[in-house]
Amino acid sequence: MTEMLCSVYGLYSTEDGDIRYIGQTMQPLRGRLVQHMAEAARDRGASRCHRWIRKVLRCGFEIRAQLIETGCHWNEAEKRWIAFYRARYPGRITNASD
Repeated sequence: MTEMLCSVYGLYSTEDGDIRYIGQTMQPLRGRLVQHMAEAARDRGASRCHRWIRKVLRCGFEIRAQLIETGCHWNEAEKRWIAFYRARYPGRITNASD
């Protein structure tokens, strides 16, 4: 079985700089950010993350992506970082699940 390696990233707003969403990707980080922005703009689904993105943009701030870890195992690292940020920012992380 081929090992799937990815990068884990966080989304944050320029309003406060606090990471509010943790994700994983195998594509360039900029491309993944563009996807998040497009999905939020289309109002595709009512995910907590997309609602947060729309609110930040309405308030005149930007959404940015920060690389957290690279070369990590698919799902394992994302779960670990979600747990870390949920503990650091209780109630503020927008991920739907751990």
